[in-house]
Amino acid sequence: MYLGLSLLFASRFFPLTHPTSFAISEGDPAVMCWSLQWVSRALLHDPARLFAGNIFFPYQHAVVLSDSMLSLAVLNAPLRFFTDNPWVGYNLLLLLAYYLSCVWGAWLAWELTGSRVASIWAGVFWGFLFFRVHHIGHLQILSFQAVPAVAAASLRFWREPTTKWALIVAVLFVAQALVSWYLASVEAVSLIVIALCQPRNVVFTRRTAVYYALIAAIILAVLVPVALPYRSSFADSTLADRYSLVNSFGDAVHLADYLTPPSATLAGRLIADNRYVIWGENTLYVGYVALLLSVVGMVSIGRHTNQRTVITGVALVIVGYVFSLGFVSPRLHISLPLHYLARAFPSIAGLRATQRFSLVIYLGVLMLSASGLASLVKNWRWRYQAVACAAACAVFLLEVFPFTLPVHADLPYEVSAPDRAIAVYQRSRSAPLVVLHLPINYFFEPNPVSEGTYMVDSTAHWANVVNGFSGGVPKGFLERMTTLNSLPDENAVKMLFDLGVDVIAVHRFAAKQTTVREFFDRQPWANIVPLATGEYLVLIDRARR
Repeated sequence: MYLGLSLLFASRFFPLTHPTSFAISEGDPAVMCWSLQWVSRALLHDPARLFAGNIFFPYQHAVVLSDSMLSLAVLNAPLRFFTDNPWVGYNLLLLLAYYLSCVWGAWLAWELTGSRVASIWAGVFWGFLFFRVHHIGHLQILSFQAVPAVAAASLRFWREPTTKWALIVAVLFVAQALVSWYLASVEAVSLIVIALCQPRNVVFTRRTAVYYALIAAIILAVLVPVALPYRSSFADSTLADRYSLVNSFGDAVHLADYLTPPSATLAGRLIADNRYVIWGENTLYVGYVALLLSVVGMVSIGRHTNQRTVITGVALVIVGYVFSLGFVSPRLHISLPLHYLARAFPSIAGLRATQRFSLVIYLGVLMLSASGLASLVKNWRWRYQAVACAAACAVFLLEVFPFTLPVHADLPYEVSAPDRAIAVYQRSRSAPLVVLHLPINYFFEPNPVSEGTYMVDSTAHWANVVNGFSGGVPKGFLERMTTLNSLPDENAVKMLFDLGVDVIAVHRFAAKQTTVREFFDRQPWANIVPLATGEYLVLIDRARR
């Protein structure tokens, strides 16, 4: 059932029979697809340049301007022996995120309740949260499948404090943390809250202290070497601007964000001028079935056999909401807990989208709703339990299924003609070419999503690319691109040679501008290669200048 539902939801974003395309091939999805493929390739062929990337040339750690998704790249790397298409791995990892979320959500509910029907429900809830649809362009965020697995393994460890379970906790924590720093923060917060809600004589003992040292050693040994390049990126990129958020960003979420069905759902379509779409950060719909079951769980706490589960769920909801609010509250004129954490640990200031801490809320709702369903059907016959579980799952799926989307899964992906030509040219060269793409979309698009297309298309040749698009940009990048955008101005031509540009790829409407083409046509050091699409390359011979 989980696999079938995962295939159904995933089919809204890529064709199952031909997973070589994705519904959104520009912007953030293209950035994450490029990052996944670069890191996968580097793991196999050039580990020393794991975080270098080939964009923002000559910047030397472009990958850390977003999430490296290192653990996902480990899974994706073997696929590179079978296909060069950049979207196949992205799509299969999307499907895996749906499926493992179901499996591991069910595992956590089983550890908490021991109820089969509650486990089945919890898998459906965690697997098909609308939050994943909302972040369909962010592979590093929608891959939150291991968050309940870390919690479940920790609960088992506290019951059976052995080396085996300590290692499982450490491995699962590291695997999730290496996907995204947001998810690392979410699972750390969740684990702390869960630990504090457990009996002290179980969590804090001499025996567990030894294993905590082992777990911490493994986590630090893996995460610190990965974190160091990210720390340096704050010093030489616009990511440093995020430090100001700790004094200004707050009241980021409202109750309506969690209660309003998105416009892509059946119920959401009935809401006039519904502002909750799949873009932005505040489409955080939980689902009314999950909320009703959570209320049942809280009401039954007095007679429930596992009151601690309900207490833990409520604590997660409260902490998750407070963290989702952001760093300060302009409405209340106070600093929030995240503000003080960011002061103590400056890297936390880089988490600009604090709404993503809603995953902590969802984890609490998973616990509460699983407890609610378990207590509701506890004394029922099995067939009635099964019917109740099936009804809850079915109604929830109808609540969250993305029936109407502004994107289509059948859009074919094809590498641009200029990039195909660059790939041919690159095969004749031993060193990576340096490429400038025109137009520079920073000056033509409010949000330069088409720069992401240049990035994902560069996986066809892996030449160094002067352009780039990410969560931040290197210092001086926009000034450099402003100069290059003035081609054929003399300063722009000089910068071409200073950067060592070998190829200028002229795409789409830029190819219709005759001024640039006429200029290069007159230069003895430039050779124009026309393409069948009307686009063209300019090959630069620096030795003839």
